Amino acid sequence: MNRTLTGLIFLSIFGATLESKAQDPRYSQFFASPLTLNPALTANIDGPFRLAANFRQQWRAMGSPFTTAGFSFEHRLLRQRIPEYDRSGIGIMLMQDQAPGVGLKGTYASLSYAYHKAVDEFQRFGIGFQGTYGNRSVNPLLLTYHNQFDVDRFNTSLPSGEQGMQQLPATLGLNAGMLYQYEDDYRRFYGGASLYHLNQPRQSMLNDSLSRVPARVTVHAGASILTGSLMRISAHAIWQSQARASEFSIGGAVGYDLGEVHTIYAGTWYRYNESIYPYISYVAGPIQIGMSYDFSISTLRGKNPSYSSLELTFVLNGPDNSFQRRVMPWYY
Repeated sequence: MNRTLTGLIFLSIFGATLESKAQDPRYSQFFASPLTLNPALTANIDGPFRLAANFRQQWRAMGSPFTTAGFSFEHRLLRQRIPEYDRSGIGIMLMQDQAPGVGLKGTYASLSYAYHKAVDEFQRFGIGFQGTYGNRSVNPLLLTYHNQFDVDRFNTSLPSGEQGMQQLPATLGLNAGMLYQYEDDYRRFYGGASLYHLNQPRQSMLNDSLSRVPARVTVHAGASILTGSLMRISAHAIWQSQARASEFSIGGAVGYDLGEVHTIYAGTWYRYNESIYPYISYVAGPIQIGMSYDFSISTLRGKNPSYSSLELTFVLNGPDNSFQRRVMPWYY
């Protein structure tokens, strides 16, 4: 697809129907990106800190792929001052999302806080809040307009007749979430819900005061179970809805211990009516590296492999010598 057609499609969809169509960036490995999933997951960790990095390339058939990259850091607070099984902490996240063809780029920075109150030594309820600053821009040099059509081709040196297309107004989104978790030495179950863009901030490159970032509702759950001395099972599901779009993904992975601090996971997730993505990861002590690859099954896109997506994740947890850390896939 050439950039002219891409630009026309982008403007017709994004410029005219931003309120009903715009969506947040998403990850297939949602379980490895806690701060984009639920603010209540902030600092829900065994050790003192967690660092996560995520990278996704989507739809190479567009000429250049959609690219999303993110980095987050969480740190527990008041570990010696709150009850033994409670958790409290803050998190920061930086993310950039870029669309192909028209140079649409979004840059986001988030600050979050969560507190997890223990009911007993096995159960906790958590609540979290997050503020996200967003800045989006488009490169007008990658667009062509009908005013630039000269006889039989587009001439980008001609004036476009368009104004104010470079920068969208910055936004400040307010997000919140809650989480329930049960865990013992061999099992962990969780369920949560979050709402992003509570305030639905205004955003339009066409000075449309009615265009707003639509709220995103997310419900997610999962379980991790140690089934033997060397085997463990992990499963996760998510449903989310934003504007007129919704999605449901479910899947799981089986882990096999290669040694005292080495584990390999392999599994598959299914995104309803859209894609299937195998997943593999390797754990070495506090470090985990994961990779997934989406294969499109959508009837709209067909089965062209160019519509596949690659995703990589990296997670590093601070030092923790608890028994649970050794037997559980702790980063979920």
